Amino acid sequence: MVYILDQLYVMKSKVQQLEKEGKEIKTALTSCERRIQVIENRKEMKCEAGTVKHYEYPAGKWPDSRRIDFRSPFSGTPTLTYGLYFLDSYYGKNLRIDTVVTNLSRTGFQLTLRSWANTVLYGAYVSWMACGK
Repeated sequence: MVYILDQLYVMKSKVQQLEKEGKEIKTALTSCERRIQVIENRKEMKCEAGTVKHYEYPAGKWPDSRRIDFRSPFSGTPTLTYGLYFLDSYYGKNLRIDTVVTNLSRTGFQLTLRSWANTVLYGAYVSWMACGK
């Protein structure tokens, strides 16, 4: 009888150890599943970037408006970020420039660079990045 009790005590200890290891494995598996989900979500996101350059000397014709088409369509309308990164104008006149994005869709957008009044503008460059699914 004592032998059986000793065996049960040993088995109880082993069962507790296995339960502890099982919980650790379950925690590790849950962590791996979360990481896999994050990676899969990244695969669904895509970004595309480009530049638009307009330069003419002497002063070119403004406004400059052009359609930008994405290499491949997004599944929905992406988020678009853009910024002016180059500007060249005549120093003797006021500097005025407006950068406008219109008609943003899953396939592209319209970008317009314009000046007004007596501004003499030679060139302007815009960088853009569109991200979405």
